[in-house]
Amino acid sequence: MKIRLRKSTGNFKQEKLPILIFFAGLAGLLALQFFATGSMELCLFRKVLGFECPSCGVTRAFMAALDGDLISALKWNPLMFVVTILALVYMILQLVFRRTIALEGTRRERRVVFFGFLLLLLINWIYILNRG
Repeated sequence: MKIRLRKSTGNFKQEKLPILIFFAGLAGLLALQFFATGSMELCLFRKVLGFECPSCGVTRAFMAALDGDLISALKWNPLMFVVTILALVYMILQLVFRRTIALEGTRRERRVVFFGFLLLLLINWIYILNRG
């Protein structure tokens, strides 16, 4: 598997939309932090099924990180840091260097990467369910 940096094509849907979604989510979190009072139940998965979803705690983790409490953020959802770092690298490459990341590999290699991410998500979910 090779990771290549290519010059951006300027295609909004493929290159700029993820950045827009990230900043919209960040703005939403900041708005929640500013306007939220008491506890709010945001997770529909938890509300309907009664147990936490694989991404439960991401909002609380971001809010803790924004307050400077990185240890609490890590306890709420450790995978949030991995996703945030990947998003920041993607945004820096796009906005500063006008480059995009391309993963090139065989079908088998792409499957291994896909199932590796699924395994990380499953491990994170098990942690979330057992954190008490």
